[in-house]
Amino acid sequence: MIDIHQVIKKLKVAVIVGDFEKPGYYIPEWNAIFINQELNEIEHEVVLLHELGHAAKQRNEWQLYRATMTMKLKMEYGANRFMIKYLRRSIFRKLFGIHATK
Repeated sequence: MIDIHQVIKKLKVAVIVGDFEKPGYYIPEWNAIFINQELNEIEHEVVLLHELGHAAKQRNEWQLYRATMTMKLKMEYGANRFMIKYLRRSIFRKLFGIHATK
């Protein structure tokens, strides 16, 4: 399984932790993820994975994100799927020492 830090390196995305209003967000023009410093470790990982989903799957599609609510919801769904897939694989590996296939 790929480590989160390997994903960040592969995507060449900057991760900035600081005092932000939202839990997290991705700015494609800067290829940067911003994470609120007030999050606990688990929240931080979940938000980071969600935002990495945007960076990995939708980096060049941000005009669509802003075009309609339907497109925004589809893109949020895609980022959530990326996060859930990573977490599921991580849990399977920790609990059972196996890799989830899908």
